[in-house]
Amino acid sequence: MPKKQINHRDQQGILQQIFTFVLASSVTTSLKSLPETRKPHLNRKIQINFNDNQPFVKQTFYTNLPYINLVKRFIENQIKIDSTPVGLLVDRIQSLYLKFREAADPNIEINDFKHFDQIAEGLIPHDKVSDIEFFAMAKATVLYVFEMCDIGRIPLDVEVPNTLIERSLFDKE
Repeated sequence: MPKKQINHRDQQGILQQIFTFVLASSVTTSLKSLPETRKPHLNRKIQINFNDNQPFVKQTFYTNLPYINLVKRFIENQIKIDSTPVGLLVDRIQSLYLKFREAADPNIEINDFKHFDQIAEGLIPHDKVSDIEFFAMAKATVLYVFEMCDIGRIPLDVEVPNTLIERSLFDKE
């Protein structure tokens, strides 16, 4: 009996099913919790960036936490391979933030949570904007970049994580 030929489109479908399965099963309990080491920083970061909307922002972080943790893991792995795409992504997020916030400094208070949704939409291909999974991953990416202090006011009274992009290029001269 001749071997069945699998065309390129079928192979992509198979890979898509595998990735869907792996990603779905990777949202484990560990991705649904926030390590104690991140809590003080994130609480303070939210407090100084969203005076009036703190309960909503905290709820949004909690709801999106599995995706945020997945983004964190993905970005950490990508940085080990090649940090350039991460730097470009952060630069895009910062540019969108400055545009929507009408500001010149990415490290000022966010104040209005709608900026996160606007930035997330700016990261999604136009034909995928209404796809809830694309939006969830894009928003989680923006939330993670916020947590890592690449946008928003930086708390000075708690230990902050290293930013995702190097800021000291010109400081070394």
